[in-house]
Amino acid sequence: MDNSPSLRMLLILKATLKAISNNSSPIILTGGAVKTNISEARIMHNWLNKNGVKNSRIIIEDNARSTQENATNVSRLAKKKEV
Repeated sequence: MDNSPSLRMLLILKATLKAISNNSSPIILTGGAVKTNISEARIMHNWLNKNGVKNSRIIIEDNARSTQENATNVSRLAKKKEV
């Protein structure tokens, strides 16, 4: 499998791109490596970056191994970045 977004992920990314087009809010991307050696968060980051979203807006959390860890890590990141 290549490092392209799945169809489901692509639909989410397109909706995200539309939702953020009129603001400068940061974007938190989550998701570990599931079917490839690259995390879902990194796949989403790469796609958004190729579609004009600046790296400075993107926050990545790809270390969690469960939904609970994901929520905890995202909460910490949001507080740290004052999101």
